[in-house]
Amino acid sequence: MPIRWGDMDAFGHVNNTVYFRYMEQVRISWFEQVGIAGDNGEGQGFGDRKCVNGVPAVTALPGDIIGRMSVGQPRRSSFETHFELVSRG
Repeated sequence: MPIRWGDMDAFGHVNNTVYFRYMEQVRISWFEQVGIAGDNGEGQGFGDRKCVNGVPAVTALPGDIIGRMSVGQPRRSSFETHFELVSRG
């Protein structure tokens, strides 16, 4: 995903709230790929969220974020998702 100018602060760090937007985009892309994206009348969304930052994404534009998602064991009505975001720029 391209890093937009508005995603960063004055020091070139990606803003903390933007990580959730990147994860949302990865999640939506995954839903589309497996055929469970929206429009079927069933609820989809986050329950409990947490983000553990390793090293902040620091980049000079242009730059990209590569997102990877893995899915945990399915439960009755939910499953865990895990994300890895890596900057390339």
